[in-house]
Amino acid sequence: MNRNEPTFDLPVDASKVVCPHCESDAVDIDSPFGGSVSEVLFRCRQCKSFFHWVKWQPEPPR
Repeated sequence: MNRNEPTFDLPVDASKVVCPHCESDAVDIDSPFGGSVSEVLFRCRQCKSFFHWVKWQPEPPR
């Protein structure tokens, strides 16, 4: 995800998401519907880890 390109309409600003493993902000949305409709799957470009965020959580993953 290029932060200047349009993104999926998520209830969280994806530009504020950081990887919970290495704390990098170089993350991409891998799938807007992760393992279920209520999850967003992210991928970290730095450590190559995948992590998800449940859409109803008030804060982005940290």
